Amino acid sequence: MVVHMRTIQRINQINDEINCLYHAASTKMGLADSEMMILYLLHDHEKLSQSDIIQRTGMTKQTVNSAIRRMEKGGWIHLGKRTQHRRIISLTLLGKQVLQQVLGPFIQAEEKIFDDWSQEEINLFLKLNCRYRDQLRHIVDHLSSERR
Repeated sequence: MVVHMRTIQRINQINDEINCLYHAASTKMGLADSEMMILYLLHDHEKLSQSDIIQRTGMTKQTVNSAIRRMEKGGWIHLGKRTQHRRIISLTLLGKQVLQQVLGPFIQAEEKIFDDWSQEEINLFLKLNCRYRDQLRHIVDHLSSERR
């Protein structure tokens, strides 16, 4: 059991360090962490609702709403008409330029990391991360919601 606790501590430490690196990157690029996360999502998915962003990032509704308001005020995103209690968010032309100019070089640098990895290493990394995520999701789904 102690061995597994050390493993969990090491995983948490690595995750914390990675999160700090993303925070440092967003700061250097002049972005709030929430803006960077939203830009990443809109890079991967052209249109999302606020609830999609909350679900995919784990950010609070207030944090996402504040970031969306800043990004809308800056002309980076467009909020579509409300349908079924959801507004679809998409990048404007300016937002696409910001993504390409500000975040683009960082995304390319991230992609270069995997140039040094074999396809087997990439597949194993993805497989183990997905397995860990799925098992953790199962645990979280079965947690008691009672506050002690």
